[in-house]
Amino acid sequence: MRREFGVIRLVCPGKRVVAIINTHVHANHHFGNEVFVREFHDAEIIAHEKFVEYLTTWARESGRDVSRDLPVRLMSRFPHLRKYLERVHVVLPTRLLRGDTTLEFGGVEIKVLHMPGHTDDQLVVYVPEERVLFASDTVYTSLDVPTLFMGDPDTWIESLRRMLALDFDVLLPGHGPIPSDPRAEINRHIRVLREVEREVIEALKSSGELSFKELEARVSLVRGRNLIGVLRALEKRGIVRIQTDGEEVRVSLLANAEVEG
Repeated sequence: MRREFGVIRLVCPGKRVVAIINTHVHANHHFGNEVFVREFHDAEIIAHEKFVEYLTTWARESGRDVSRDLPVRLMSRFPHLRKYLERVHVVLPTRLLRGDTTLEFGGVEIKVLHMPGHTDDQLVVYVPEERVLFASDTVYTSLDVPTLFMGDPDTWIESLRRMLALDFDVLLPGHGPIPSDPRAEINRHIRVLREVEREVIEALKSSGELSFKELEARVSLVRGRNLIGVLRALEKRGIVRIQTDGEEVRVSLLANAEVEG
């Protein structure tokens, strides 16, 4: 038995994989593509079209081939994984989605829903017949605050509210244990994301303009690249301005922003 397919072979002995859904561009959600296509040559790889936009843009910026760009980028952040990353090759999807799409495999209807927020290309997978929702990184039960370095709190909340409208009993998060009360967990995410945004805006309201380091010291929920992600989302909506002066980054509030309750 191939080590890579131990669980699949155990649960579905003798079955072949016909499709792989890459929920978003973060490496831990697609670096396994090459292993699957090596074993299941005809398997379809499905992702949102923005997935490929991310990868090709990053590769163009670095001048590297897209198959190696992301693994090389990650080496500096994860030096302990260098030996693994030296061997990884990104395999691009064979089918790109633009929005919500209904698929059928083995007579079972599967709804692949575009729910951005964690990333712009984020997909979740809903199986109505089984009343199961694969939430991917739209839900983190292992963290008090989900990761936002590529995220947008407002867009994420809109997606979470869409999830609440679905008819499901079981929610499988991208990270952490399966919640016993999935709707309560979704509502917790909504509250946390609202508080993240509120905290940043209130800190800027009280001071007008702050350096990134000053702002980071005044907020408690997000720091570092997660705070940068929130600021970029607020800048995109015309709520804050981010200015760089040499090595210093300064942030100011542009509008009389209020956070929705």
